[in-house]
Amino acid sequence: MRYVWDNAEEGVISNDAWQYLIGLTDENLHRSRASVIFFLDDMKDEGVLVKSERTGKGGSRGVWKPSPDVPCEKAFINEMAMRLVKAAGEILNVTFVPKQDPVA
Repeated sequence: MRYVWDNAEEGVISNDAWQYLIGLTDENLHRSRASVIFFLDDMKDEGVLVKSERTGKGGSRGVWKPSPDVPCEKAFINEMAMRLVKAAGEILNVTFVPKQDPVA
């Protein structure tokens, strides 16, 4: 995700994201390019990324960019925290209400 946020303006293709990922991981740990594509598509389905198609040599490629609703790491963390709180509330059958600042 950090790679996508760092390249938000132009977006990323799966091969670039995969190359970045394998550069970060232990040599004994293999991550397939397909796994990267599945992850990026899952994040698109969750509303964290948006995907467009870019036509180039060899056909079209998916290009992923951050969603306007989740444009950076801080927004992503906030979104995931809110989803966890909501899920916990559903499990516990309670409603959590966000704390509001007192009116001056």
